[in-house]
Amino acid sequence: MFSLPVSLGGGHAHLDPGFLKPEEGMSQSIVTFDWEDAGMAAVGAAVFLLTYYLIRRRRGRMDQRAVYDEIRALGGEYQMVHDVLALTGQGLCQIDPVVVSPYGVFVVTWNCAEGTLSGRERDSEWVLKKGRRNETIRNPLWENRRQVNALRDLAGDLPLFSLVVFVNARLGGNLGPDVVTLRRMRSWFQQHQKTALSPDRRETFLRTVSRAPKG
Repeated sequence: MFSLPVSLGGGHAHLDPGFLKPEEGMSQSIVTFDWEDAGMAAVGAAVFLLTYYLIRRRRGRMDQRAVYDEIRALGGEYQMVHDVLALTGQGLCQIDPVVVSPYGVFVVTWNCAEGTLSGRERDSEWVLKKGRRNETIRNPLWENRRQVNALRDLAGDLPLFSLVVFVNARLGGNLGPDVVTLRRMRSWFQQHQKTALSPDRRETFLRTVSRAPKG
């Protein structure tokens, strides 16, 4: 920290004019160095933020691929449809993925949050504990069910199921039976294997969503 030299003449503070005059032999490059240092700090911060963004983006893609791989591992009876657009009261929503099978249509929402999650199924927000810090996230079941309703409006009365998958988080509390970790995802599907859709109805659904508006 530096201080400005002042004099207190007449009860008022005055800046010493001599402070503004460079001392003999003082180089003006000091000011230039300060600007260069600030510029280097700004560049460093920008590089850090860009690197962080790219790492998070890559991690998100890896988590997405892990969810897709689990669905593919279920076998040929399950067909994924990506980027389905459906109209809601708040505009268009994008649903990815939608899984079509003889056992119904599954709307899958995946989340890459890390930490320990707690809350209740009907809460609007859940608590995510990361070490000593607590954060809140919006209950993803609400968004998932909004997508289910939009899909029902688009495709008619079909057996539709909600599923929320947390790829990295540990689950606590009473989040509901349709919220699972990635490791439990396959077993959740295996618990929903009562035949509900004929091949004709599956084809009709696939044609309907293929005609939905594209982004």
